[in-house]
Amino acid sequence: MRDDLHRTVPLPRPWRTVLKYVSREVDESRAIPAMSRAIHSEINAGLSHSWTSSFKRALEAAGADLFSQERVLKAFDDLEDKAATRLERQLCELSRGIYARDKTVSDLFAKSLDALRHQITRSNVEHAVSVVRSVHGRDEAAQVRPRLDAVARACTFHPPQHRSRREKSKDSVLDLLNEPVRLKVQ
Repeated sequence: MRDDLHRTVPLPRPWRTVLKYVSREVDESRAIPAMSRAIHSEINAGLSHSWTSSFKRALEAAGADLFSQERVLKAFDDLEDKAATRLERQLCELSRGIYARDKTVSDLFAKSLDALRHQITRSNVEHAVSVVRSVHGRDEAAQVRPRLDAVARACTFHPPQHRSRREKSKDSVLDLLNEPVRLKVQ
């Protein structure tokens, strides 16, 4: 597989980084956090904080009494009217589907957000593979797809915490020298 895919395939910057790590076997461990960051950056750009908090409040206000189903459906209608982005509308659709299946509001936001993350991952993996296919051909795309799928399955959807640059490492030089190095020899 080519190791310059991240330079030759026109993708958004976070997904170019994912493609860079996926195309190099040495960097496979860095691909999962990179994909998680790419997904979170897309969600943060597509879901406004005020709309998300009103979504949560509307679900909490629905309650669990005799007329809660009508209130939840009315809340979905109101939220879809206020949705300004594609991801906000998509989150409403996913929430409606999950609510229709489960008939409960408990953890509906978390379940919907998790389903949204999976949809974003799936669509971006498909987009990356199709762009690689159009630029470099089927053979290259056939090599990229299983790796992206494996990274997507292993993705935890939690962005890693970044250490500040001023924070000194607690590892000593001797600990770093004694750390085992995994090599993949073919």
